[in-house]
Amino acid sequence: MAEPDDEKREPAEPKPCMPCSGSGKVTSNAGGDPHEVDCPWCEGGGLTIPDHDAQAARRD
Repeated sequence: MAEPDDEKREPAEPKPCMPCSGSGKVTSNAGGDPHEVDCPWCEGGGLTIPDHDAQAARRD
């Protein structure tokens, strides 16, 4: 059963993505030359996505 105070709480604010430090970009060495790509953990948004699977897009 929910406590009365639980209904008054604001949702937690999103936290900066740790792998990209909130920039939304990471350096990839795929293909041999380093280049910047959208961070797969935050999808380029710079904020943590709860329960997000960064490798899901690359699975068959």
